[in-house]
Amino acid sequence: MNDLTPQKREGAGAGSPPQPPRPSTTLRAAPPLAALRKQSCPGVVAASFWVWVSATLVALLTAAITLTQFDRMHATLVHIARQHNKAAESGALDQAATVSIAVLISAGVLLVLLQLALAAAMRPGRNWARVMLVVLAVVGAFYSLLLLSGVNTTALGSIAPLARAGLLLHIALGCVAVVLMFFPGAQPWFRRRELIGP
Repeated sequence: MNDLTPQKREGAGAGSPPQPPRPSTTLRAAPPLAALRKQSCPGVVAASFWVWVSATLVALLTAAITLTQFDRMHATLVHIARQHNKAAESGALDQAATVSIAVLISAGVLLVLLQLALAAAMRPGRNWARVMLVVLAVVGAFYSLLLLSGVNTTALGSIAPLARAGLLLHIALGCVAVVLMFFPGAQPWFRRRELIGP
């Protein structure tokens, strides 16, 4: 028969160690959207954006320098085409050479301008723009390597070393910009965009 009164029960348990507090089941509140919208762009994301801008300027400058040797490139392409098809008319060869140069230069310019537009979309934290920039960086690197294989002093004369340096620098800047976008400090910025919406 249990004859302990409530006072005795309380006294009997006085020497027992205190029980640890129960873990809170309250969900931690997310930062308010107003606070998220006021957050400033992380340094690594801003740095990546400016590296993309630099890569674009390098590519455009390289294209401009290359175009100063348009006549020389044109003559080289006509000579190569004539060796493969000696029966072709001169007018057709001239037109084919002109179109080839225009396509090569225009494709490169459009590619870097698209990279610049996506970099501007990436800076506020749009993750889809970041993914697209990775794709374009790979495409741009292959494009630059393709051009590098055709850069020679016969087609470009004394500016051939400048053209090679510009293409290699563009590849290097693109790699740096991609790495910066995926630094640990950049991840919360892109997750924040998913919370606040477009």
